[in-house]
Amino acid sequence: MQRGENLAGNLLRGMTAPSVLAASVALATIALLFAAYCLIFGAWFVASPLSRYLMTDDLDTYTNVTHKVLSRQAEPGPNVVVLGTSVTVRCVASEQALSDRLAAETGQQLRTDDLASDAQTSWEMLALVDRLPPKQGGVLVIGLSPGLLEFGTGEGRWKSVQGLIDAPKLGFTSPAMDAAVREAGLKVPHRWGIHAVDNAEFFLSRRKDIVKNLLRGGKTYGEPLNAYWYKNVNRPEFWKTEIAELPANAALYTQNAPTNFAVLEKVVARARESGASGVVVLESPLNPGWFAVPEAREFVSRYRGDLAAFAGRVSATLVRATDEAGLNPPDFVDYEGHLGNAAARERCMGALARGIGAALRGHS
Repeated sequence: MQRGENLAGNLLRGMTAPSVLAASVALATIALLFAAYCLIFGAWFVASPLSRYLMTDDLDTYTNVTHKVLSRQAEPGPNVVVLGTSVTVRCVASEQALSDRLAAETGQQLRTDDLASDAQTSWEMLALVDRLPPKQGGVLVIGLSPGLLEFGTGEGRWKSVQGLIDAPKLGFTSPAMDAAVREAGLKVPHRWGIHAVDNAEFFLSRRKDIVKNLLRGGKTYGEPLNAYWYKNVNRPEFWKTEIAELPANAALYTQNAPTNFAVLEKVVARARESGASGVVVLESPLNPGWFAVPEAREFVSRYRGDLAAFAGRVSATLVRATDEAGLNPPDFVDYEGHLGNAAARERCMGALARGIGAALRGHS
């Protein structure tokens, strides 16, 4: 009995007592896994076609835009950089199509870098133009919509600028955005200069999608006009909800628009530092149905006036998509301004191409 107890005790102590060898193996394994993570999820991964394994769905605009930024930084200009929200996304049929329209308009060949993305903010615009600016002879297009100008620093951790830092939607960091965030009195984590570490939240938020994509071969970017959520917004019940939310949205606009315009001025300054020849302020498609809503007229009028004033301050060409493309309520799926058909998108893209041409000629 005594011998059995001693054997069991020795076994237990062997399993639980500290072991230099075991600890070394554990630490070496952790170090190896960390090194593998840093190597695999470097900037090269997102810049390569392997970025399809990071897509959350076929309209994951943020992975798509991150891939473009990291894969095109070394490409020469001149180029047209298009920024904007999901409303702007649906104003450009494709990068090549806009470049072709512009060539027909001006006789100049400019590459298009369409960096518009869902719910894009002025702060992310600063990051995008910091990392992939319009180069010498290029043009910056800033697509604006009321929702972008309503975004603020204080509506909550995950719906604010701090949220963009804590849970970034872009898979890269930007010194210019970090500086602007610190200037606003918010916290920026230490940047280690290791892509996989500095952007860990971006990759970790996609961990389930990575596993699914490895099994299914990844996803390619799809057709925005076929968005699954169109069926949810293209109905009278949803439109009534949008109208009912106008007072709350107008209050956020009053509170936050000045800060957003100040950040946008930094965006323009950064583009011009890189050699941009022109700037276009695009009033992204705006459903003219708003003009039939009495309580919306004052707000829409103020918004349009603010865009004109901003364009004047930064010496930009102002393009009002709805007016210049002849857009009508049936062209939209909602009041926010999402276009619902290819013909309307073609007209919107044509108006944008004409505006870019005017900016290149120095007309504002």
